[in-house]
Amino acid sequence: AIHKLSGLIKFDDDELLVHSCWAISNLTFSGDSRIEVALEANIVPRIVELLLYRNPTVQWRSLRTVCSILSGTEDESRAVLELGALSHFKDLLGSGDNRIRRESCFALSNVVATADESVIREVFFTDTRTLSRLVDIARNDEKLIRYEATHVLALGIKGGNNEQRLKLVQAGSLEAMVDVLKLDDPPEEGLFILVCSCLYYLLNAGSDEKWTISEIIPTASPRSPETELELSRPFIQMQGNKNIIAYIMHKIGAWDIILKNKDKMQADHVLVTQLSKFL
Repeated sequence: AIHKLSGLIKFDDDELLVHSCWAISNLTFSGDSRIEVALEANIVPRIVELLLYRNPTVQWRSLRTVCSILSGTEDESRAVLELGALSHFKDLLGSGDNRIRRESCFALSNVVATADESVIREVFFTDTRTLSRLVDIARNDEKLIRYEATHVLALGIKGGNNEQRLKLVQAGSLEAMVDVLKLDDPPEEGLFILVCSCLYYLLNAGSDEKWTISEIIPTASPRSPETELELSRPFIQMQGNKNIIAYIMHKIGAWDIILKNKDKMQADHVLVTQLSKFL
């Protein structure tokens, strides 16, 4: 079936492409063997090309196919990325179509999940707009799309080095992630645990690197007597610069969210133990 569909997607006919791309996305979603067949049929170059097609539905269904392939093996993912799909994902974050923005975030999550510092650099830091768009989506978009963008940012903090983590926080990722946890209908347990894991990584990064409040939040004023008093609070008595991260987490309400939802972290006993050191 995929071999026949590979011929149909060559035509620039919107209706034909919509149905063909939908069929291909369903087939590739069903497992690794189908993804391998799709690669052998050489449909991936055309599917990646269709990510920027004029019809949003064709774009969306092509995105779903690409996401299925990205969930496969490392070699299968590389085959997509080598065709320039990553730059398309970034461009599609600015789409006016909710389905496309959400699917683009999902695609980027699959890419960033490799936890490779070079990949994280390419996703977030090779241009100025991608990270700002992700933060904006995480803070201001529709709820389900915010979840997906938060997932991308959280994976970036989890897999990045300390320098990359600092840049992600400077761009507003920390506030965006905590804002999502504050929603009336908060995200599923898995995302909650991932965000809390990021908070733990940041606390530990803060102890290794000589971060200051003004570095983390460039617009912050120098430490005032009030700030010094806040930093001396018993629940954030920590060594070195770790208390600066804890202070900022306190100011944006992260600690309150963690305390209110500690039951959600019971599935990850290690994380509970780690964060409990700071509570």
